[in-house]
Amino acid sequence: FSALWWAGIIQPFLKQILVYLYLAIVILGLLAVLAYEAFDDIGQMQAQIMEIVNAVHDFFSGKNIQEMEENIESFLCGAGGAPTPASPNGRAAPGKRPKPKPPQQNACC
Repeated sequence: FSALWWAGIIQPFLKQILVYLYLAIVILGLLAVLAYEAFDDIGQMQAQIMEIVNAVHDFFSGKNIQEMEENIESFLCGAGGAPTPASPNGRAAPGKRPKPKPPQQNACC
């Protein structure tokens, strides 16, 4: 090897080998980054799918029934407290008094 080095025969081959090695390392690095990004995206999509699957499973297993009942009850009871707007055409005829409305009762509260 040293005789070929001193004779100047190895340098052109070594230069060509180093260029190919450099290009191979750059291409492998780019492929590694692409593969990492692809698998990261797949992992994120799988996590979203599993979140939905777990929510559906919890719904049908009755795990969060109490929490859902409380949310629905608070929504319905909160909505019943505010008066509903009257219809613009719901006026009484002239000379007649409108009938008083019975007070609204909230079934859940």
